[in-house]
Amino acid sequence: MDKSRKKFSDVERPMIVESAIDSLFKDEGKLALDELVLKRKLTLDVIRKFKLGYCPADIEHQLNGRIITPIYDAYNELIAVSTRHLDREHWQRFWHESFDKSFFLYGLNNAIESIVKGKAAILVEGEFDVLALHSHGFDQTVGISGSAPSVHHMSQLSRYCTDFFICFDGDRGGESARNRISKLRKKYCTDDAYEMNFFNVILPDGYDPDEYINEFGAKSFRQLLINAKNAKLGFI
Repeated sequence: MDKSRKKFSDVERPMIVESAIDSLFKDEGKLALDELVLKRKLTLDVIRKFKLGYCPADIEHQLNGRIITPIYDAYNELIAVSTRHLDREHWQRFWHESFDKSFFLYGLNNAIESIVKGKAAILVEGEFDVLALHSHGFDQTVGISGSAPSVHHMSQLSRYCTDFFICFDGDRGGESARNRISKLRKKYCTDDAYEMNFFNVILPDGYDPDEYINEFGAKSFRQLLINAKNAKLGFI
């Protein structure tokens, strides 16, 4: 596979996604489906809702052997394909098309209704964090696809709610992302100008949201959200 971040054509991209969805639920996709359901503990409803798929390993395509995670904007327009190889030792396990992550929130198209209804959003880093939390009933979750949080992310979410639960990974990367949000809040005066409320959800060191909820369950994760709001945990 070319190391460069290329883009598929607007004609080829949806064909890849539809073909991958079809393959995932056939014999050729069994290993990938087992990875998603048995190891990742995603529900079939979430797998279908997010249109996850698999590119078979035995076909001649640059994405062969990869789980396909399509990226949609808030209006259900397909903007990019993100992938991860089933082989964890693959030299380029993660690959995605080029797109400006600062303008898009993964899963927003599927989360808007719940965000508006609950007047709150849960913001995480990775795509599989989003999928895991949705699988456990936290449908208001969206992700920054592992990028740095941006003012555009905050602006998008402010259209739908005022409460934001920041649940980044319990590592240095997560701490850096939280600090980034703190700087954006101060720079753009989001709390006062846009009446935005931020609650910092603290995970144990080394845990990602998907790892935490799969190990400790939805009840424990919900308690983390409650604790964050009750304590009014914010940023310096």
